[in-house]
Amino acid sequence: DSCADVSLISLEYYKSLVNPPTIKKGIKMNLWQLTDKDSKIKGYVAIPIFTMSEQNELIETEVEVYLVPLMSVPILLGEDYQLNYELMVKWNVDTRMMILYRDNPKYSIKAMAVDKTEDFGRLRASVKAIQIHLALAIKDVQLLPQTSKLVEVTLPTGDKSQWVVERNLIPNSPSSYLLVPNTLVKAKESTTVYVTNPTDTPRILQKGDVIGTVHKATDYFDKPVNEDQKVEMEKTTLSLKNLVNEQTTRQEEVLTDKGGPKTADLPDPKLYPSSQLQELLDVGELPIHLEEKTWSMLTKHIKAFSFDGRLGDYLAKA
Repeated sequence: DSCADVSLISLEYYKSLVNPPTIKKGIKMNLWQLTDKDSKIKGYVAIPIFTMSEQNELIETEVEVYLVPLMSVPILLGEDYQLNYELMVKWNVDTRMMILYRDNPKYSIKAMAVDKTEDFGRLRASVKAIQIHLALAIKDVQLLPQTSKLVEVTLPTGDKSQWVVERNLIPNSPSSYLLVPNTLVKAKESTTVYVTNPTDTPRILQKGDVIGTVHKATDYFDKPVNEDQKVEMEKTTLSLKNLVNEQTTRQEEVLTDKGGPKTADLPDPKLYPSSQLQELLDVGELPIHLEEKTWSMLTKHIKAFSFDGRLGDYLAKA
């Protein structure tokens, strides 16, 4: 047990594969950074894992692994694999130690003891460094199609700094992602960040899923190196602030226009003749047997409408 949250694959072993999958890079790859400066992760790939059960059945699973150069083992399966497939370890006198998928004896694998590898200590150190700077989902969350939802995540403890949860793309299939925006949060054990599901299919975030990397706000944002740069940054900030205020004002004006007629509004100056009642009123699609009765009723109460230049006048008490 390497205590790794994530699954890793040796870069050298990856290159030896006959048809290796395409290496993916970008935002998600930057989530993972080993403390050893000479062992930076080169990307990530999704690969199948084949294991032979005690019943001589071939079990195929899939895992997303991160490529690390100079590993002394070909593949290291982390806690993510264990949680996704609900691996359980059982031991008894007769069968010794077994690994089961979802506690199902049909899918059992004989466990074998192995010695620690030379890079075990480095992996332990890197895992600790990784876990400190990750925002992880605290509980399972369902994201409905085309919606955003606040997801509760963990934050680094023991530090009273403000934090930035960095924007991220969370893969949920080879061609679709969940979206996480940059979020500035206060220092505490947990907080909430918005996660968006832009797809047409409901998605599930599981407890422990990585939502994004966490950075100290003081280290994340740009700082001016001289007075001239400070002035330029202040100008840019002011321009953005004015732009936001202008857009907010426009939105408020639109909402006011859509709020309905006000008491100070003048009546429509256009003249609508009562002789064109049937052309001007939209009553929808009426059944044929109701058309005559409907128009007869509307004609009878013609004064309730503002035809012929008059205001509507309906004699009734509320």
